[in-house]
Amino acid sequence: MTKNLKTFLLKRVLVHIALIVLLITFFLYIVSQIYTLNMDELKKEYTNRQLLITFQSAKQIKTYFEDLSREFSLIHTIVKMGQMAIKKDADLVLDTASYLGEVEREEIDTYFAADGNGILIWNSENNSKFAIEIPAKILNTLKTNKKLNYFLFRGLKDKNGNISSEKIIFLKPFFDNPKNPEKLTRIAGAVINLKSLFDKFVKPIMADNDMSAWVISSEGIILYLPRHEKMVSNSIFKTDESCFKCHKNFKTENKILTNNQFKGSYFIKRRSMLVSSSTSDNPGLSFKVVTSTPLASVARRARLSYLYMIILSVSVILALIISGGYTIRVNRKRANALREKLRDQEEILYLKEFNENIIRNLPVGIVVIDKERKVQTVNNEIIRMGEKTGLNWSYDMLGKDVAETMPENLRESAISNYNYVLKEGNQYLNPMIVFKGSKGKLLCSVRISPLRDAKNNIVGAIIMREDITEQKRLEAEIKETKDYLEKVFEASVDGIIVTDEKGYIRMANDAVCKMLGYEKEELIGMYTTELSTKESQHIQDQLNILETLRKEGKSAPTEVTYRRKDGTFIPIEQSTAFVYDDKGNLVGAVAGMRDLTEKKKAEERQKELQQRLIHSEKLASIGRLAGGIAHEINNPLSGVITNLGMIKDIVVPDPGEILKECEQANAGAECTKKMAEFYEKYLKLEKKRQRLLETAYKGGDRCKKIIQDLLVFARPSAKREEEEINLNTCIEESLEIIHNQLILNNITVNKKLSEGLKPIKGVKKELDQIFLNFFVNAFHAMKPDGGELSIESFNDNSNVVVKVSDTGCGMTPEVMNKIFDPFFTTKDVGSGTGLGLSIVYEIIQNHNGTIDVKSKVNEGTTFTLKFPVAQK
Repeated sequence: MTKNLKTFLLKRVLVHIALIVLLITFFLYIVSQIYTLNMDELKKEYTNRQLLITFQSAKQIKTYFEDLSREFSLIHTIVKMGQMAIKKDADLVLDTASYLGEVEREEIDTYFAADGNGILIWNSENNSKFAIEIPAKILNTLKTNKKLNYFLFRGLKDKNGNISSEKIIFLKPFFDNPKNPEKLTRIAGAVINLKSLFDKFVKPIMADNDMSAWVISSEGIILYLPRHEKMVSNSIFKTDESCFKCHKNFKTENKILTNNQFKGSYFIKRRSMLVSSSTSDNPGLSFKVVTSTPLASVARRARLSYLYMIILSVSVILALIISGGYTIRVNRKRANALREKLRDQEEILYLKEFNENIIRNLPVGIVVIDKERKVQTVNNEIIRMGEKTGLNWSYDMLGKDVAETMPENLRESAISNYNYVLKEGNQYLNPMIVFKGSKGKLLCSVRISPLRDAKNNIVGAIIMREDITEQKRLEAEIKETKDYLEKVFEASVDGIIVTDEKGYIRMANDAVCKMLGYEKEELIGMYTTELSTKESQHIQDQLNILETLRKEGKSAPTEVTYRRKDGTFIPIEQSTAFVYDDKGNLVGAVAGMRDLTEKKKAEERQKELQQRLIHSEKLASIGRLAGGIAHEINNPLSGVITNLGMIKDIVVPDPGEILKECEQANAGAECTKKMAEFYEKYLKLEKKRQRLLETAYKGGDRCKKIIQDLLVFARPSAKREEEEINLNTCIEESLEIIHNQLILNNITVNKKLSEGLKPIKGVKKELDQIFLNFFVNAFHAMKPDGGELSIESFNDNSNVVVKVSDTGCGMTPEVMNKIFDPFFTTKDVGSGTGLGLSIVYEIIQNHNGTIDVKSKVNEGTTFTLKFPVAQK
């Protein structure tokens, strides 16, 4: 019996052990399958992630060269604008080169510039140990492919003629010949240190010590390998004593070179390596960014996790085996379970009290209600709100309907909102509700959320009331301040423009819109250079302001010129300042603009009035001088002319009578012959005397006329009897006087006289003299070919205007400045006194009028007269 029992027990034990072994074997098999699947997924996920990292690194390298190209273009554009401004025949590349040094990049060793034939004309490192040459093939590529923004190549040679694999050459072509846009004019370039470049963009992707990142060229030359720097410049296909000897084959390397992106694995010395690569494709030179990581390093933690899982599983199985021996301790375990349950209940009570304390001290008012709207919990913030406003919000609310605590004007809508949340289970939100109590009002944002139990059943609601009274007050103040500043901004009589840090207009007031002729919507978003006149001096003025802003942050009022929408130019006084944020970063600029158009016109008017005053004072001085001279000369000259007249009128006895008597008495006598000779000489002398007297008399009479004109110019007649005169009458009568001369000299008269011309106050004789002088001058200006004389009269508000135009020879500006000066004439000597227009100017001044003259050589002259209308 005992033996059978032992056998039975042994069988049971063996069966039990067999089941355990079978269970463990099955479990290990399942774990191994899971491990294999997970490792495959892990490899796939890791290579995908590394592929993304290499892609980003390759893209950053390409973006670096694109940014460098844009930077070179920007410098070139700035220099070109500067050259346009100063109008100098400066060498563009040399000026561009002087700015290249400002581009501070640690990975750039040298900047250089070459002409369109690839000849180096500037190098920032003259003592460089490497020679910079641009091969003819690459130069031809740049010339024939204008779309290339930049070009890279490995061609930097040392003094031994060896090409460096640690440095590459960056080329930026420029096609800016206005006569031949297709011609390569200049090349800007830089020598780039690959190690510095890849330290910046590739080295950071090495996440741990087991991971390796490297860069190869499209030919398979290693350009960067920080973990094995001695391998740099070697080919990846070269098998020697280096680590490449570990490779069984180069299939993976070939795939890396033939694909833009690649991910996979390969074995080195029985180690599985995960590899990913991406291509940075650049004109002339491409880079392959590659990462490789031992699978063991990636799977280390996963393997440890599975090892722990196996140990845990075995432990559980062993625990299950051992648990059978502890059946006798079931009651003890139950007791332990009860103790644990009590401990859990205490923890629940603690957590409940902890959560209630949190709710009670929250800075947001909290009211918790049940499904019947009875208040279950309130916090301190609700009590504070009630005390502040005089509302019935206190701990007395507990157990009451929450609707009873609401003001009467909000009670009905509150009940509707509570029922909506409790029945529908949706959240209610009102950004602002005004609660009015006996002590004041309270602005709150209210949120009501349903409260659910573990089974997702609605058991109540949480009401959150946040006091936003102060917030709204501040918002109102901010809005009021903003509105006030906007009104001040718009009310400013000076134009104000605000731009961002790039120069795009973000704000503009009405004054600047009116000033430039744009609508506000048109100005907003416009680049400031679009307002430029494109003229070199104006561009230089803007560049000077920009230079001052860069140095000092603001510029003093400076006169600049802008282009209006209609294309006209407008002078503006501009004050500009940069705007910085709290961190000192430039965020924009503000410019105050004042229209100088009226100021310029006023200055011109002031200058014109000043010139007129100077001219009037000059004429007055000359008049006084002329008057004095004329007075002193007039009396003796009158005596001279009178005496000459009397001498002219004296009848001298004719010796011819005596000769006749001698001839009758003794024709052949000697005295008769001598008398005949004397008479012949006498007749010649008498004829000469009469001619000299006539000449002297005419000269004296001419001098007298000049003296009279001078007296009129210097001392106008005091007995000026003014009357109302129609200028059309003066014009018609003056034309009638020289009518025949105009017809004989082929001069056509065009009259456009206003029938309703208003009268003026004046002396008719003097006004006739004005128009006769103009017509005679026009007649002389159009000789000998003739032309057209145009006279126009019209009313202009409180003035009468007369325009006299001819198509004669015209005048130069120098002549126009002197035509009103006494004794100035362009006629031949003896043909004019030079006092005509001086007297005309004096007469116009005496009639409170103005005169304006415009003339162009070989086109003609126009005189514009303005006289005030006679006051009734």
